[in-house]
Amino acid sequence: LSSPANPYTAALLDCAEPGDGDFPFIPGRAPDLRQRPSGCPFAPRCVKARDRCRADRPEPRSHAGRLV
Repeated sequence: LSSPANPYTAALLDCAEPGDGDFPFIPGRAPDLRQRPSGCPFAPRCVKARDRCRADRPEPRSHAGRLV
């Protein structure tokens, strides 16, 4: 939990940390599971998203001995 490799996990952990008085949140809404997006489901709300993220669904990969 100290160094999350997945952007969604990092965003969730950021929401759990006490901040400067503002309540941190992940902007936007989770996608409707009946109409899944073509790319990564988190791409519309991810600060690290690129065009590739919006076009292709990522496959899990190994990073530091974990699947991300």
